[in-house]
Amino acid sequence: NLPWRFPGELLLEIDETGDLFRPVELESADSLHRHGIEAVHRGFRYRARHGRLRSETFRVEVFHPPVLDSLHVTATPPAYTGLPARRLSGLQSSELRLPAGSRLALRGLASSELDRAWLRIGDSDSLELVVAGHSAAGELRVDEDLSLAMGLRDRRGTETRTPTLLELRALADRAPAVEILAPGPDEDLSRDLLESLELLATDDHGIASVMLHAVKRGEPDTLSSALPLGELAGQPRVSLRHPW
Repeated sequence: NLPWRFPGELLLEIDETGDLFRPVELESADSLHRHGIEAVHRGFRYRARHGRLRSETFRVEVFHPPVLDSLHVTATPPAYTGLPARRLSGLQSSELRLPAGSRLALRGLASSELDRAWLRIGDSDSLELVVAGHSAAGELRVDEDLSLAMGLRDRRGTETRTPTLLELRALADRAPAVEILAPGPDEDLSRDLLESLELLATDDHGIASVMLHAVKRGEPDTLSSALPLGELAGQPRVSLRHPW
């Protein structure tokens, strides 16, 4: 609001780069001057100028909601399955199929320091996560199909919610199946008394070990030995050829 005796036009100057003020248009109505910005995405400085007179410089700071920058997931199947843990990284929504009873550990890093973080499970339930600086971590047990997303709140109280990060499928553990393909029910041995056993073992979650059990006819004692799986361990379908 300037006295009428000051000649010249009232200008608003905005600096969006940190080193250069540029004049912008003002809408005037009587003694009120306005300039509107529909969407502010980054901070800036501004001041008013009328002739050789300048106001003090003001600053607008923009605070962005916290963003989940990274996510690391470790899925550990129940110990009895003998299956190794699986590790996932990335923010792309994905489906994860796990044996029912698996433990899921999550650790995320956010773009700003966190005051609170939580997992959104389905449409209603939530699980509080432990926050420390930019990180948030937590664990849960997977006993049923779940849909997981994450909520974040920074130190300024700004909240954001991610889209669905993981679709979890809890798989019931069915008993494994094993089939002896060779030799047949009755087989004559060669003089060296060696025979090649061919076996096929399948399981919905993966084969952890294969044991060979043999009983001599008419004798109570049982011979048991573990067959080596090597790189096939954990595969849902395992074909073995074992000299015996």
